[in-house]
Amino acid sequence: MAMQKQETQLSPAQSRTIMQRVWENIREDATYEIRFKSKSGKPVVIREISKDGAIELYNLAIRHGVSLPRFEEVNTRDQVVEGVWICDIKWQAILPTGETWFFSTRGADMYDPKEDTLAVANRRAYGKARRNAYLELLPLALKKAFISFLEGKTGRRVTQEVTYEEEPSPATELTPTMTEGVIEDTLKEEEKEAENPPPLTAQSVLDKAKQLGIASKEIPNILGVTLTDWLARGRTYAEAIGKLQQAKG
Repeated sequence: MAMQKQETQLSPAQSRTIMQRVWENIREDATYEIRFKSKSGKPVVIREISKDGAIELYNLAIRHGVSLPRFEEVNTRDQVVEGVWICDIKWQAILPTGETWFFSTRGADMYDPKEDTLAVANRRAYGKARRNAYLELLPLALKKAFISFLEGKTGRRVTQEVTYEEEPSPATELTPTMTEGVIEDTLKEEEKEAENPPPLTAQSVLDKAKQLGIASKEIPNILGVTLTDWLARGRTYAEAIGKLQQAKG
């Protein structure tokens, strides 16, 4: 039976407990550093949530009562575009009740055929796509708060996913005091929107995209499907807006 993904609501206290346990279990392994050159040839260093960090967050969320589905791979498509190995995977999410839905994730990694074997490049990109599947199934508020939490712990900017397509803003040194309020504000904002979510219509998503400076023609690339298909699949307003906000970075 196909169904719509449901967003589980967590209290700020629950989220803090889960995030702290992740840090206690794997600490700096919750993130990892990526070094690559931008299209202009400028060296770029950026930090993102690691596969271990995503898996640990997913597992601990379940242990703390968050209802999350298991998921299985349906099919995979690999391609190399302008020196980037891209792995697109379609997944089927399955709840204990037997209800299901489908979603897709992408993993990408720089690929130099002179230095990397096909197996190594594929493994790295596949691992990131799988990491993104764990993150996709987590509540949006928890993911956003986790990024702020990790920034406070590492003192570095942290992103959920690197695309290699644009130059990120220069890394900024952070301090815990800069992120404590961000975590609280993020959780409160998500709780407020969850209580009174805007209706999921094509126009509401287009309006939000316009506010973020995203052209309507870019929306299918960000969502992975056309806006019509997205709405037809019963995806939530929070998910669509989350995707747009992540793309805007």
